[in-house]
Amino acid sequence: MKLAKLTLGTMIVSCSFVGNLSAKAATDDTTKRIDQQLQTIQLQLNKMDSDINVIQNEETLLERQLSKLKLAIIENEKKVQETDAQLANAEGEIHDLQLNIDSYKSKLGIQSMNLNIDSLTPVLSLENEGTPDTLSSYEATKRLFENTSELNNLISVNDTLEEKIKNANSLKEDLAGMSELLTDQAKEKNDLLNDLETEETTAKKNRDSLFNESQTLTKHKSEIERAIQNEQDRLDGNWSTQPTESYTPTINLAPGEVPQQLMKYYLYAEQKYGVPWYYLAAINKIETNFNTDSTMVSTVGAIGPMQFLPATWVGQKYSTGGGLVDPNLDITNLQTIKAGNGYGVDADNDGMANPWDIADSIATAANYLSANGFATDIRKAIWHYNHADWYVDEVIALAETYKNNSAPTSSAAIQLNAGKENDVVTVGYRWINNSVYVFGGGRNQSDIQQGIFDCSSFVHWAFAQIGINLGELSSVSTDTLKAMGEPVNESDIRPGDLVFFDTYKKDGHVGIYIGNGKFIGAQSSTGVAIADMTTGYWKEKFNHRVIRILK
Repeated sequence: MKLAKLTLGTMIVSCSFVGNLSAKAATDDTTKRIDQQLQTIQLQLNKMDSDINVIQNEETLLERQLSKLKLAIIENEKKVQETDAQLANAEGEIHDLQLNIDSYKSKLGIQSMNLNIDSLTPVLSLENEGTPDTLSSYEATKRLFENTSELNNLISVNDTLEEKIKNANSLKEDLAGMSELLTDQAKEKNDLLNDLETEETTAKKNRDSLFNESQTLTKHKSEIERAIQNEQDRLDGNWSTQPTESYTPTINLAPGEVPQQLMKYYLYAEQKYGVPWYYLAAINKIETNFNTDSTMVSTVGAIGPMQFLPATWVGQKYSTGGGLVDPNLDITNLQTIKAGNGYGVDADNDGMANPWDIADSIATAANYLSANGFATDIRKAIWHYNHADWYVDEVIALAETYKNNSAPTSSAAIQLNAGKENDVVTVGYRWINNSVYVFGGGRNQSDIQQGIFDCSSFVHWAFAQIGINLGELSSVSTDTLKAMGEPVNESDIRPGDLVFFDTYKKDGHVGIYIGNGKFIGAQSSTGVAIADMTTGYWKEKFNHRVIRILK
């Protein structure tokens, strides 16, 4: 990152010229030149600061992701070892059973397990045991019972063997699936390591560049500050940031619609904090495409539907740099937020302010805009949300579109009910980038508290949050889930439906459809994440099985 070609002489002459002339006497040409020079310097400084901040935050996020990935790999390796041991035991039992069967076959003179009347006749008859004249009635009856009993034992052992073989084959299939998952996660680990190394190298280069260029700026600090102050004084008389409702955006955006299921949260926030719903909808759309972005975690660590940096949510006193906080800090705790003067809001009265919760996130956005002067200066408040003029323009333009095309159907007061605002489509957002995939994980509270899931246990957990029990947690699987609810045609799919994929086996993976061709689920290499099933891997694996749980 190089500064624009500004010479020391140019800056000093400009600054001295402005410092020695009153604002009234400055020529237009000088004003423009100073303005251009200051803008160039400030843009370069802002870009360097932004780049350093992004790199540092990405390093922190990658380190956290890598730590979780290592945990997932360790846990899955344990599962593979356990499965190997179970498979070895099953094979040992099969070997013993085969010896048993061979013994019975030899004793009874049976060559095949395809038993029929012809093969049973010599066993149950006495034709090989002599004539009735040489055997007493008692002995004949006894021998008949013995042969019949041994035959029953043979059939029982054969059934047991077949069941063991079936279970062993199932174990082999599961082991193959786990091996595939481990391979995916190992690749993810290597990719993360490579990314981290690249980020570290880039960060060092940028720090050196920032240090060297900051020396030049420091040398001329007093001259630049005087120029900035004088130019600011010059512009203050004609500059107005107060927008009006008739503001005409300078950009063109295609009209769109607001998802109706989100409208009540926008309206609640409007009624509570005085920020019109259409501004909140516009921010939600721009930030996460109405909560359908794949991770909903930005490169600098902003999280959730409305993209808050953790330190903004919980309070800057907890910041560890770049808007991040200690990963062990509970940023949903209301007392912690209060103590830190954070902006996080518990809109749905469930006892916590969760940045991944739709109601809380939208209400907090309204709270933040309100606290930053939305009532008196809309542009300035939106600029605080994202320090970029293009962003302000885009929000206002999109808000105007929504205002004119998606008016709410009712103006009645909105009430959000404690514990009843969870949506199966969005309740899992809290685990995005905050969970790991472990085959067989998520079937006890300890795993769930740590964000350890596989695809089936995540689906079970998500529906449990809205009061729907999908069977025993300990035994939930894709096979049990596909037997529930009601099959529907793919053309009738809607948010909340279960979608199935043929991965390591038929119906080997399951997720929850969220709309726009996307689904949320516990994915092998990312943990809980949103994925696109209209392209790439998931399009190829989708088997068109759709199950509706919600009527």
